[in-house]
Amino acid sequence: RHEPNRENRLNKVLSFEGFSRYLLDKENYAFINEHTKVNEQEMDYPLSYYFVASSHNTYLTGHQLRGESSVEMYREVLLSGCRCIELDCWDGDDGYPVIYHGRTFVSKISFKLVVEVINESAFLTSPYPVILSIENRCSLIQQRHMAQTFVKVFGDKLIRKYIFDSDFNEDSLLPSPNQLKYKILIKNKKITNIYSTTQIEKQKIQLSVNYRNSVYSLPDDNEE
Repeated sequence: RHEPNRENRLNKVLSFEGFSRYLLDKENYAFINEHTKVNEQEMDYPLSYYFVASSHNTYLTGHQLRGESSVEMYREVLLSGCRCIELDCWDGDDGYPVIYHGRTFVSKISFKLVVEVINESAFLTSPYPVILSIENRCSLIQQRHMAQTFVKVFGDKLIRKYIFDSDFNEDSLLPSPNQLKYKILIKNKKITNIYSTTQIEKQKIQLSVNYRNSVYSLPDDNEE
């Protein structure tokens, strides 16, 4: 039942993807189910007090140098209980970010589609916060698209303030999982003040040069 390819099922063999799905099946947990359940009575400590079920290179279905990337991997890991997922973000050729294992033969997937799948699947099996670990290699222009997409798709689920703000706790501690139920957190390097308006304008000019022979155009600052 784990093999997605019909021909493989008829031949009673598993592909790499089928084997991966088999390993992710709840019947194959390394610990007894009782040990993997979250104790809801102990979810009021700061987030840093807990081990968080995490996924590395979440988008990959196989080999990290020449494998396939899939939007559906985000759905699968979230439904299996994972609460921290990775997004490797790179500039897309059309001016909008993509996700893939950079400088490899791995296929690319749409950043926007990934965000939409995360929004659909984040809290179907758990109410506790989802952390997006961003490996951000995008230009400032495409980072703007990322920010707009996060705000538009996640809406009120997205934590937009600095997480140590007094909205959660007056102490210098992270909020608890209970305080962050049904919320999405972004873990990303903060842009420093070295990025001036002049630098941003230079990137706009460079993009204009790169795409002057195409139908591509930069969106207005207020465009969603």
